Amino acid sequence: LSSSRLMEIDGKTYVFREMMDYRTQKGVIGVSVFDDSGVLSKPKVILDEPFHMSFPHIFQLGSNIYMIPETSQVGQLRIYMMGEDVYHWSLLRHLEAVGRLVDTVTFLCDDRILFLSCESDANPLKTKLKVFELDDIEKGQLRLLYTPDDTASLDCRNAGGFLLSDNGLYRVSQGSTEDEYGIYMILNRVEVLDEVQFKEKPVKKIDKDDVDCRIIPLFQKKKGIHT
Repeated sequence: LSSSRLMEIDGKTYVFREMMDYRTQKGVIGVSVFDDSGVLSKPKVILDEPFHMSFPHIFQLGSNIYMIPETSQVGQLRIYMMGEDVYHWSLLRHLEAVGRLVDTVTFLCDDRILFLSCESDANPLKTKLKVFELDDIEKGQLRLLYTPDDTASLDCRNAGGFLLSDNGLYRVSQGSTEDEYGIYMILNRVEVLDEVQFKEKPVKKIDKDDVDCRIIPLFQKKKGIHT
């Protein structure tokens, strides 16, 4: 389940995910649903554009549900809106000249929407965080607020949406080595996130040996964790 995102909608749990065609090196966005017995259905394609898409970030604002997939190949931040159900989506708007932003997630701050994006470095395995603001999802202008750290890193790229628990707010980031992508993940406790500052503290590293999954000996092996 590469670049997957779970969300409960109308009492059902859906898994939104990237579906990669390794022959063309192009990804599309699909969705699966858990049935009453907990079995996950085969994915159905819900977004297929002429360019690569991955990392479907899903969020709700008011009564509407939106999706921001990763579309850095065309240099745009594209916002899609769900129609009558999870199988129908339409492009609400696209924001141009945003650079090579990957794996964007949102955070609601008062009446504003904050976008925590990752800008690709010359080495595509490295990124640096950028915080943007959008005051109106339908017609507002995307504005860069600040860059928390101007140094590109191998382990700051978003690995999913923010997680809220009784112990606070957390962000999961994915880590790579100099030549391997998505090898481990880091659970970061968010200390400050607003219009002027973002601070977090890593609290746990999760690697492939921390994940219990069944593999076929001699034919399969655990390589890493990707979003």
